[in-house]
Amino acid sequence: VRFRSDNIARTRFGAASPNGAQWYQMMSLLNRTWTDDDGQEFSVSTEEVYSAQGGSNAVSNDDIVAALEDDHPILWCNYYHAMVLTAVDYLPDSPQANIVRGWVLDPSLPNGAVHQLEQRDMTVRQRGGDLDLIAIVSVE
Repeated sequence: VRFRSDNIARTRFGAASPNGAQWYQMMSLLNRTWTDDDGQEFSVSTEEVYSAQGGSNAVSNDDIVAALEDDHPILWCNYYHAMVLTAVDYLPDSPQANIVRGWVLDPSLPNGAVHQLEQRDMTVRQRGGDLDLIAIVSVE
């Protein structure tokens, strides 16, 4: 699916906008049918969500690893912008995976470049980091 990320902002604000959205607004915007750049419709639904603002802790490290292995996109948001998690390095510790590095597709960079996350972007806000929202996404 080829889809410009600013289409989501256009749906919310009528134009690409630097204004942020609350977590529930982002979920409401995502969970719908969209039309890709080639004119094909696809449906998006969020399956599991971690939200610092909403108090939801439904995503574990094991969920993240399993979603990536199953080719599910993962919306990864710090408090100032949204990215898509594309890969992680992890140690299969007990009782769950220990994620040590992650890479994101970042639409705020030229050509949506992929880059490694800084530690603060992998640490949830409740523990002093910038990570605000994780949503495991299903696309059909």
